[in-house]
Amino acid sequence: MALSDVAVSASRREGLPVNLMEAMATGLPLVVTNCRGNRDLVINDENGFIVKIDDLEEFANAVEKLYKSVELRKRFREKSLEYIKEYSIEYIKNKMEDIYSLLT
Repeated sequence: MALSDVAVSASRREGLPVNLMEAMATGLPLVVTNCRGNRDLVINDENGFIVKIDDLEEFANAVEKLYKSVELRKRFREKSLEYIKEYSIEYIKNKMEDIYSLLT
């Protein structure tokens, strides 16, 4: 992934896509289809682009836009690195401790 400029997912259905989480952790900007799972990780025009399922032209245009703009890739990279922190072991552990402390 470190050699890539962009990560893509053209899925119709997802749970919580680990491939996108890994891409975010390496700072890749994303182009994904508008399905559950993808939408949980990508905020349109913040860390990637969300495109309509089956809209090949929109998908290709989003990839091309990222390919042509170093600045846009950099901005999306920074956001991906920021957003993925909410899925770290330490963050989740702290959240779980907070939840359990409310119940005791």
